[in-house]
Amino acid sequence: MKNKLVGLFIGFLFILTTAQIYAAETVVKLEEVKDFQVLAEKMLKDKLVLVLEFHAEHCAYCKQLEEEILNPMLISGDYNDLVLIKQLALDSEIPVNGFDGKVTTGVELGKKMGITVTPTLVFLNSKGEEISERIIGINTPEMFGAYVDAAIDEGQQSLSSKKSPSKE
Repeated sequence: MKNKLVGLFIGFLFILTTAQIYAAETVVKLEEVKDFQVLAEKMLKDKLVLVLEFHAEHCAYCKQLEEEILNPMLISGDYNDLVLIKQLALDSEIPVNGFDGKVTTGVELGKKMGITVTPTLVFLNSKGEEISERIIGINTPEMFGAYVDAAIDEGQQSLSSKKSPSKE
């Protein structure tokens, strides 16, 4: 009887620990950009594309994009060597350090980039230049992942083509 109780207790601990590990792995919150210069350093060093979601707090489509596409991309780990995935509120007046070192806001950057609809995904290099076609809205969720992957591939090719020339 004592061995059965010990076995049950160990089994319970195993299940509890596994559930906690799984829960910790699946809780991912897309981070709001605070400093583009810090991101640019990492992007340049690791040859990463910045996938930047312009979103709004009230936007149901933004939440859908985050829950169905962007958060699973973060959780999977499959994109860690290709991209940084961040977000910026299009309606935010919170100061953000821009790629050029000047303080900006989501409102200002959105205007500068001509972004008027949320969600909008832009794909940027370490200089803040768009290197793939932006994706506006989310009208075909079942195909959206493929569009994002194609834009990431295009961005990575753009980064690769700007590497230093090969030595002959």
